Amino acid sequence: MLNRLFAACLAATALLASVPAIAQDAKPTPPKTIIADEALIPARFWKPSDPKLDRAAVSAALKAGEIVPGATLGNGGFTLSVRVK
Repeated sequence: MLNRLFAACLAATALLASVPAIAQDAKPTPPKTIIADEALIPARFWKPSDPKLDRAAVSAALKAGEIVPGATLGNGGFTLSVRVK
C-alpha cells in the first residue's frame, strides 16, 4: 500500500520527469500464501523429517485451486523499485 501511495505521489508531482537520473518500475507481485492456522493444515503438507510446514506445497495446492484448511492465498500486490542511473 505504501508503494502505491509513493508511486502516486511521484506521478502527481511529475518528479520522475524532472529527475532524469531516477528510473522507476512498478509491477504486480504474485499472491502470497497466508497460513491462518497451522493446526488445520493437512499432514501431506508437512515435511516428514521435522514437523515443519511445507509452505511451497501449500502454495502450489492453493494456486491449483485446491482448498487447504487453515490457509488462503493473499491478493498479491505491487512492488516499486527506484534506481539511480
